[in-house]
Amino acid sequence: MRANAAVLTEDYYKEIEDRALIVTWCQQEQVLAHEGVGLFFTHAGWNSTLETVIAGKPVICWPFIAEQSTNSRYLCKVWDVGVEASHHVTRGEIVELIKEMLESERGKERHNKALEWKEKAVAAAQVGGSSYKDFDRLIAEVFRH
Repeated sequence: MRANAAVLTEDYYKEIEDRALIVTWCQQEQVLAHEGVGLFFTHAGWNSTLETVIAGKPVICWPFIAEQSTNSRYLCKVWDVGVEASHHVTRGEIVELIKEMLESERGKERHNKALEWKEKAVAAAQVGGSSYKDFDRLIAEVFRH
């Protein structure tokens, strides 16, 4: 998929100008960190997976290729922070998944889980955290050889 594959009319841009912004590219982690973002619809690529965990956002996953299905499985089944859309997702299914994630008790539970995973990710990256220690060990090993 190319970022410029969709063609939107000038009328559409005028219709949404006061409530939306369409860009071809942006810093995804900055968007996800915004308090106005309540949910992330993602293909579940590795970078998107890391960025959503760090942002503490629940997800709707729609994986296509490569590692995306595995990442989606972890996000939805293991870490319990989201739901997976069907391969041939419809507009109606997307609406239902959004409602489930934003309005239901189960969606609120997933949101809370996402915040718990955010805390774990932040702690792991801090001095003395597990990721910090692992990276420190890697550097020591590289310079030892």
